[in-house]
Amino acid sequence: NFNRYTYAELRDSINTSYDRELLQACREELRQRVKLFYAWKSKNQKRKSPFALNNRIDEVDEQASKDTVNN
Repeated sequence: NFNRYTYAELRDSINTSYDRELLQACREELRQRVKLFYAWKSKNQKRKSPFALNNRIDEVDEQASKDTVNN
């Protein structure tokens, strides 16, 4: 059960472990969290006006998603 793990702990487990089962479980948990995040983000962006969004926030979100996918 990886619900109590932080993103950093999941990332560190993926980057340092040689146990295939642990790697697969960590990756699956991370995928689920990213999927939930994008669903939440999409739902909340529909509520906001396009003028209220800050371009810097979008850049940070985009970079974070790239980092998550690359790890």
